Amino acid sequence: MAAPNTKRLDLAQTVQTLVAYVAAPAVLAYPFGFVVLWLQFVRYYKMDFYTGWYAVSLINRIVVLGMGATILFITLVGSVLLSWIVGRILQLKNSANSSSFYHKLISYVSLSFLSLIALLVYILYSRVLAAGKFSCIAIVGKPSGESLANALRHQLDLWPDSLIPAIIFLAGGLLGGFLLYRSYRKYRDCRRTRIVQQLYPKDDFRLRPRFFIKGITEGWIYSGLVTAYLSGILAALVLAFYIPSFLPFVTYGETVKYPGKHEPEKDRFLSHLEGHWYYIHRLGPNNSEPRKRHYRILALREEVVTYVRVKPLGQEKGRIAPFPWQERAADWYTQLCPTAKPKSSSKR
Repeated sequence: MAAPNTKRLDLAQTVQTLVAYVAAPAVLAYPFGFVVLWLQFVRYYKMDFYTGWYAVSLINRIVVLGMGATILFITLVGSVLLSWIVGRILQLKNSANSSSFYHKLISYVSLSFLSLIALLVYILYSRVLAAGKFSCIAIVGKPSGESLANALRHQLDLWPDSLIPAIIFLAGGLLGGFLLYRSYRKYRDCRRTRIVQQLYPKDDFRLRPRFFIKGITEGWIYSGLVTAYLSGILAALVLAFYIPSFLPFVTYGETVKYPGKHEPEKDRFLSHLEGHWYYIHRLGPNNSEPRKRHYRILALREEVVTYVRVKPLGQEKGRIAPFPWQERAADWYTQLCPTAKPKSSSKR
């Protein structure tokens, strides 16, 4: 009579753990998106701690939630999948039937190839994420046409913007897979001893694809999954820090302050809240700091603005920097130097 109760207990434990791991990205999406936007405002717009926090609090909750889910979900799923594959390869390398030098060499080659693939995939993912869509420009990059200092600020570069979070993601996946395999080995050795003592019937100890349910009910999966989750969150945070802030532009005109002005103002859009339009307004350089940009939060009441138009940030300047080995990237870095003198006065 104990077997049905044990099965019900295992099923309940499996369902609870699955719900916990699936619900974790949903619970973390909003706070993670809030922190992501705050990091971008502090780094990209040079806001102080409190101003950046207030600016994020003005943004619509759905936008913050979407930002967090977009960056976090893919990274968490990828880190868990990578850890499982690494654990599987380690198990095959150290199994009794694969102890030959040939099988171990295949396992080492598989781990190296897997690491390279994971690194490349995460780099491509970061470039597509920064571009906002999957396209050829998102993969190969596009010169910005600006000075080097501005381009490094406005574009996602290979180093350190993409490589550092990719390395963190890869290291966490490898460590999670190793911990998963080590916990599995400890459980297997303990269970094998009991089998020898004839306390349990003979069992199959291979790391099968249904490892998730077996790992939950047998308790050897948690250390690897927690490590994979934490490393995925850290990699996503670092990637969010390096991605420039690409808020949509808003154009507005015919304000009370500038009546009859034909050329509209152009700012970064934050939100429309309680009868006010909120923007991040860029101030021009001043005499004391001619090369520094200054940003502030601007609020306008609805009745003082004749029209407001929100549009996506264009990609005419390129959000993604070309790879360093591309010829046009080398020309761009060489020719567009901030300290370079103009060729002629007529082109100023």
